[in-house]
Amino acid sequence: MYEDGFHGDCSKTYLVGEVDESGKKLVEATNACLMVGIGVCRDGEKVSVIGEAIEKEAKARGFQVIPAVAGHGIGCNFHEPPDIFHFGNTYKKICRRFLFDGYKRGRVNLRSKINSVWIH
Repeated sequence: MYEDGFHGDCSKTYLVGEVDESGKKLVEATNACLMVGIGVCRDGEKVSVIGEAIEKEAKARGFQVIPAVAGHGIGCNFHEPPDIFHFGNTYKKICRRFLFDGYKRGRVNLRSKINSVWIH
């Protein structure tokens, strides 16, 4: 997406065909993580609160975040800082109005580590 000199991106997950119950729960959890991440964004708030909220929501739903994947800010270039980690962290960057790109869907996975199903 490009508007008024700013790059951003967005995504939406759709269920296609027959999806098992664990897949449906995963997609519901990613949407819930997105909404809680958006819900804590405030001008002047630490960026780290987004990750804390996403991790808490994912764990409450029986999932875990994938720490190697992060969201990002928007700007004149694509995928600009700051990195938006989806877990509790000590990143001190401050949220500023229009800093985020509609916020990327929180990445979570089923309880196994590397080779599990994951969504973004």
